[in-house]
Amino acid sequence: MGSWGITERESYYGLDLLGTIVATQLKSAGLTTFNVAEAIDTITADIMEEIRKANRGCSAEKLVFYFSENFPQNFTHGALLIAKCLADYYRTEGTDCHRVRWQEV
Repeated sequence: MGSWGITERESYYGLDLLGTIVATQLKSAGLTTFNVAEAIDTITADIMEEIRKANRGCSAEKLVFYFSENFPQNFTHGALLIAKCLADYYRTEGTDCHRVRWQEV
């Protein structure tokens, strides 16, 4: 993602995943706790649902193919996003700047 100066967190896909993480995990924790294991579970479920929706009506064989082709790449983007968010979380832990940054997403 960084080849044109766009970080994972600034990309459309990254923003979509981040929105999912914020909605399902961070808001319920008052934007104070970032649980990496839950974030990974969240993006895994989101990616799987996205692939299923995009390939409705496909045979099981084609769906397996689409999962094998798309899931690793999408999961890698999600993992990079989580790593960046975790770094930001530790860098700004407990500050108002941290809260505002998450709420802007």
